[in-house]
Amino acid sequence: MKKSNRVALKVALTYVMVAGAWVLFSDELVKAVIRNPDERMNLSMIKGVGFVLVTGGLLFQVLRYWLGHWEREMEQRKHAEIAQQDSEERYRRLFAVQNDAVILMDYQTNQILEVNPAAEKMYGYSHAEFLRLAATEVAHEEAKGGHATDPEVKHVPLRMHRRKDGTIFPVEISYGDFMYESRKIHVAAMRDITQRKQVELALLKSQQHYHELFAHMNEGFAHCRMIFEAGQPKDFIYLAVNDKFT
Repeated sequence: MKKSNRVALKVALTYVMVAGAWVLFSDELVKAVIRNPDERMNLSMIKGVGFVLVTGGLLFQVLRYWLGHWEREMEQRKHAEIAQQDSEERYRRLFAVQNDAVILMDYQTNQILEVNPAAEKMYGYSHAEFLRLAATEVAHEEAKGGHATDPEVKHVPLRMHRRKDGTIFPVEISYGDFMYESRKIHVAAMRDITQRKQVELALLKSQQHYHELFAHMNEGFAHCRMIFEAGQPKDFIYLAVNDKFT
């Protein structure tokens, strides 16, 4: 039974019990005290009017209390709903303007629940297509499983993912969790690090080229570090030498 129905039933039962007791006992009391029928009738009329006034006042107080309580609950609920709507609107705006791809998924099934526009752009799927996928379906075949649902892992520096067109690319992932409507939601924020990896690879190749050039020079060369005291060179340390130097 709803709370409002229970309250209404309690008020009605209380009124019936009080009214019944008043009618029965007051009538018997009047009969026992007053013998004159005319006086008894006049007193009964006064008693009836008094009963109506008293019960009406009590009913007014009860209704005012419960209606006031109901209005306060409705006002609090309204404020809570407005606060929730404001919070959700701020979240949607932040979610939409985030530069990293953000995917929300069910913690148990990995089913994708929501993505931001950056995810659609990064992976090439439309919003509707994303919602038909599991999170593991955007991971490269060899990298599926693992960290996707591991609660201990909050950051993965490198993971290979796959776009809709089949392109494999590197991403850096940050994970988080939150509860929404008694449901645990897993959040993954992906950053495309393709350019970073290209720069790292180019730097590595440059270093390898330098070492090969250094090692195969026709003259002896040494890479040294000077040691200074009081601003004056005192000694040096060999850091690297090629074969011709030795």
